[in-house]
Amino acid sequence: MRVFSGRHSKAASYKIDKVMEKLVAVTEIVENRLPAGAVTPATPEPRTPQQIPTTLSREVKRIHKSLEDGQKYRGNERFASEHNSSVTNILLRTITDEEEYDPSLIRRACNRYFENIRRELKLSEDNKVEEDRRAKALNNRRHRLLNSRRSAARSILTDEEYKYLEGAPACTMSDEETDSENKDIWKVYPPEWRATRLTEILERCQCHLTDLHRRVPSGTYSQRQRPRGIKPIYLK
Repeated sequence: MRVFSGRHSKAASYKIDKVMEKLVAVTEIVENRLPAGAVTPATPEPRTPQQIPTTLSREVKRIHKSLEDGQKYRGNERFASEHNSSVTNILLRTITDEEEYDPSLIRRACNRYFENIRRELKLSEDNKVEEDRRAKALNNRRHRLLNSRRSAARSILTDEEYKYLEGAPACTMSDEETDSENKDIWKVYPPEWRATRLTEILERCQCHLTDLHRRVPSGTYSQRQRPRGIKPIYLK
């Protein structure tokens, strides 16, 4: 057992007394600032990160494209690598000189753009660039198709039917591909798992739309698997 000398014991006691005095002082400050019976406020909830503005994302892309090849992001390195960090600093300084954005928001926009570059590099290495472009084109068509049908629905559907259509996600729309022999014809591939009620409502809306292309049933279903998270009311 370790035995302290009288001098050491006094020194330790002195330090403990000083700590206790500070604790008492802090307690008094807090109690004096709060009303009687008040509860110490809880730690505030963390704020939701600010959404990256589209204008900022476009600015990052524009400036990055204007850089020389040796100053651009390398998708085969980490975002925090020495080279990529220097690229981020260039983008950060350039945008800060032109626009008033928070530096942390600019870094997030840079990180997102870098992730796109890395993703495209991976697709190129796996020879999946064309497959990815086709998937994006189909997805864009599905969103446009849903929006056009919603615009037509306002004048032909009941309130209950319109509310039902409003909740339908774009992934429930059919896939449409340009006919290889006639670009004015779009072949339609509906998802097999789509609810019959939704299909009927979509067909009613489609009849009130003026298409630049002629939509022709392909006779087969879309090869897409049923996405997760879709409400049962939109599924068979």
